[in-house]
Amino acid sequence: MSLKNNKKQDIVLFGAGGFGKEVMWMLEEANRTRKTWNIRGFVDDTPAYQGKTIQNYPVLGNTKWLLAQKKPLQVLCCLGNSKDRKMVVEKLSKNPHLTFPSFIANNVTMSPYMKMGNGCIICSSVVMTVGITIGDFVIINYHATICHDSVIENFVSIYPSVNISGFVHIGAASHIGVGSQILPHVTIGKSAVVGAGAVVLKNVATHTTVAGVPAKPL
Repeated sequence: MSLKNNKKQDIVLFGAGGFGKEVMWMLEEANRTRKTWNIRGFVDDTPAYQGKTIQNYPVLGNTKWLLAQKKPLQVLCCLGNSKDRKMVVEKLSKNPHLTFPSFIANNVTMSPYMKMGNGCIICSSVVMTVGITIGDFVIINYHATICHDSVIENFVSIYPSVNISGFVHIGAASHIGVGSQILPHVTIGKSAVVGAGAVVLKNVATHTTVAGVPAKPL
């Protein structure tokens, strides 16, 4: 489900930290182009945020507050860490009134020849071409590029300025660091970490961290 297909739906952002504030800004920009969402505010489990106002929006409560909601409410999970994001989504999914749309920023370039799941956040200036499959709750950060026929599994976090070549497969809950490059036909295993600026020439095993040029296991 894409947020662009909904009209004046109530929505909250889970996560009032740095990335949550960036997503709120992109959501506001999208709303200026087309008034689509009733932005209610943030939700966060951090005690210090409770009762605060951040970027003119209130912190409405925590996970328990969301689980108690009895009316339809859309939630964008803005936690950059894949494991944290997965844990929160699994908890919130117990409330049938909550839905998890995908948000695509205004100036994303993407072809109609690709598939995307629920709960994704695609940031400004991302480019995605053809034959791509994006799973659920994937975050793709600013200026990242994803080329043809690549597969990004659920809960992957792709950081700014990452370049992913064609026929790349990235396993679930992996982290792809800032400015890294992944060459064609490479497979990244589940829960792997690619360090910032790395150039990945070969497959990366599950639960493995690689860094450097060329990337090697740490």
